[in-house]
Amino acid sequence: MASEEAWTVVTSKRGRGKRQNRAVTHQASSTSAQAPPAPEGRELRIRDSRPVDPAEVTLTQRRVNAALLDIADLNFTETLLAATLKDLSSGSEPNPSPLRWRELVAYGVGPVSSSARARAQFAAAEVLRRRLEVTEAWWYDPVCSATDIAVVKSYGWRLITSDEEAKRAVRMEVDDDKDSNAPGSPSGTIFFMPHCPFRLYSNVLWKNWPFNFAPPSPGLSGDTCVGLETTSTKTTALERCCIVGNSFDAYDNRTLGSAVDATNCVLRLLPYTHEMKLSVVHPRDAELLGRHSVGIDVFGDLAVMRWQADGLRAAHSNGALNPPPPEVFGVSHGA
Repeated sequence: MASEEAWTVVTSKRGRGKRQNRAVTHQASSTSAQAPPAPEGRELRIRDSRPVDPAEVTLTQRRVNAALLDIADLNFTETLLAATLKDLSSGSEPNPSPLRWRELVAYGVGPVSSSARARAQFAAAEVLRRRLEVTEAWWYDPVCSATDIAVVKSYGWRLITSDEEAKRAVRMEVDDDKDSNAPGSPSGTIFFMPHCPFRLYSNVLWKNWPFNFAPPSPGLSGDTCVGLETTSTKTTALERCCIVGNSFDAYDNRTLGSAVDATNCVLRLLPYTHEMKLSVVHPRDAELLGRHSVGIDVFGDLAVMRWQADGLRAAHSNGALNPPPPEVFGVSHGA
């Protein structure tokens, strides 16, 4: 059950950060606006020149719809939803998050018309979109067919037409409640990136790096961060960012020292990352996935990664944010 899962503040095995973390757990609780401009990148490639086949579109939609029913019923999915809704702003109370996830970006899910794994992962993203009432969903796969595009668009997703290399800024709007004088809820972006190359996760962090952390003024305590405001309407981009992808902790355990460099944003922020692992361990989950010719590895090694103000203050105080990481170019989704 989702309530049995726990958040972990990840501790690097190499102790890269000055902050020495112990495992801290928090119990998890059980259409569209104008998009920000996309970065320049390689144009989307269509993997074949065949026109859209209506019969193939209908068949793929039928398969996706069948997957949607079963994916929505997974314990895995309930844990995923609980992790995105968890309020990280204060302690372990299972309160609804003040954030409203208004944008969902799916990178590298795969060709839904020809891959059962891609259909299962797309179905998970679509369940997330529906259950969280996301108003804008974007989809990009580096090699797709016209049929894949037609199917994804039929579910209300919008196509990213160039390879952003995952350098996409989090949406920072505030949703005003017209029926109340209370402050509006800040919006945020979920990046759905199962089994992507880790450089792409690093690029998401690079694009949303907390540059507004200024050195403390004279006379202020060492953990004071000028420019950081923690009210519900004024937060840093990373506080409004959620990545559903391969576990950063597992990546750290597999990474050799030679792979660590100044451009690796994942490892720079690892000690300040809140991670919930998403495991498919319930027998019924395996049974439901098996109906669609996929195994539990379709969601293997996945986790939800998020950040909170206290952790970012500590990162600033410990010198983990400066100097900002340099940009990396030419990263492929297939690399």
